[in-house]
Amino acid sequence: MTQKIKLLKLIFLLPMFIIACSGNVSQNQNIDKILEDNPEIVIEALRKNKGELLKIIEEAIKAKEMAAFLDNPMVPVLEKGRPVRGNIDAEVTIVDYSDFECPFCSKVAKTLDAVMDKYGDKVRIFYKHNPLSFHKNAMPAAIYFEAIAKQSTEKGWKFHDIIFENQGMLNGGKTALKEAASNLGIDMARLEVDIESAEIRERISRDMEEAKRFGFTGTPSFLINGIPLKGAYPKEKFFEIIDTILSM
Repeated sequence: MTQKIKLLKLIFLLPMFIIACSGNVSQNQNIDKILEDNPEIVIEALRKNKGELLKIIEEAIKAKEMAAFLDNPMVPVLEKGRPVRGNIDAEVTIVDYSDFECPFCSKVAKTLDAVMDKYGDKVRIFYKHNPLSFHKNAMPAAIYFEAIAKQSTEKGWKFHDIIFENQGMLNGGKTALKEAASNLGIDMARLEVDIESAEIRERISRDMEEAKRFGFTGTPSFLINGIPLKGAYPKEKFFEIIDTILSM
């Protein structure tokens, strides 16, 4: 039997083998013999169930990738003084590489709220920046976020929430950003100095370089205890990864 047929046979037999482990080994051996003598049965079965086969393969690949990253996680730089949401000593760290003008980032912000609601002190979120070049207001918003957070982490996160709840305001440019900051009751004179700070621009640049190093070319992208997740996945995907981490 060719290697290809053996592979197809293995995929086909996998669920049967699992069932057979409960007791009926002889039946599985009979099935094994039949398929070895008649490999066309495997091919026909797979042809009729392409969707299910692809789903099984995709899930197997994802499981293998997660296992690999559990053993060798990606390691981001977590600088002291960065805005953190949640318990600073949490077991699970989510690093969010985001763009304030990205609609998918806005969508996933609500997902992260659900994650925090579910796991409480077990999870913390670091917000990092990956403003995309075609979003002209993303970089100014990132600068304002960091400048506001220098005065108050809490108000920095409030600014974050305001932007993602109403991204349309970014069309107003820096005037809208300044108004949003003013409504938070911060020191506007200090803000004017901080938004011109080379330190803030260098921080954002480091975030972008780190995102590039990890292969995060789009937003949103995440590291969950070093396990990469690219895209605005539903909360259940985050739950799955976090539950796996907490169960170890």
